Amino acid sequence: MKAPISNRRVAILMAAGLVLVAWGSFGFFERLQHGRGGFTYMPDYVINFVEPNGAAGKAGVFLGDRVVSVEGVATFGMGPYLGTWDGVASHIQFASTALLAALLLHFFLEFPQRKSIPGSRLAPWLMFGPWVLLVGCLVLELVFHPRLYHTFGGPGSMLLLAYAALTLAAIAHSFLKTPMRELWASGMGWILLGLMVAMGPSLMVFLATLMIPGLQLPGVGYLLLLLAAIPLSMALAVRRQSRSAAAGAKLAE
Repeated sequence: MKAPISNRRVAILMAAGLVLVAWGSFGFFERLQHGRGGFTYMPDYVINFVEPNGAAGKAGVFLGDRVVSVEGVATFGMGPYLGTWDGVASHIQFASTALLAALLLHFFLEFPQRKSIPGSRLAPWLMFGPWVLLVGCLVLELVFHPRLYHTFGGPGSMLLLAYAALTLAAIAHSFLKTPMRELWASGMGWILLGLMVAMGPSLMVFLATLMIPGLQLPGVGYLLLLLAAIPLSMALAVRRQSRSAAAGAKLAE
């Protein structure tokens, strides 16, 4: 059996999970204070989408209208994204989401046992190199706004999809290659519970809206807070694995 994760790493992971929960909760409630505009516009600031019954539609915004200013900042020249905090914040949010996806992949490549990956010395570069490149592209998108307006959103979404697919492959590898007793002793059950708590309600609401178009359930926006269950369950799993390994070492003595 491979060496367990040290107590120092357990403490770091638990602290990181608490920071993510606190940060995400603050950002969620701060975002509620601003509401949604309910519209999008193209690089030439012409409205190309108005959300039905959204704030913009109720205010009299129509397809084909042109945005002349955002929060008092004229759209001529450098554009609203460099003149307000909102654009920078959205790019930071996107980069943070991609980093979280990369860290999840890294976690499941190491937990409950380290996977033997060919060319493992290059693995960190292959995992985090694309994220560094994405951050550079997002910075360029801000600097050269509006000429690069939403240029890298598509490739960034594909990167998120790749991280998610590789993470699922790593989890499947753990279930196929790790004995069931050792797998549950590692705390993987905590992680599965966290995933069900975090994703289950949102998935049920999504399926309900597909079957009943126009269905609006109260409090659905707060389901995002359940995502906090993922880092917390990971921290509990690592803690349980460390305790199980310590107990096994004492019995061996």
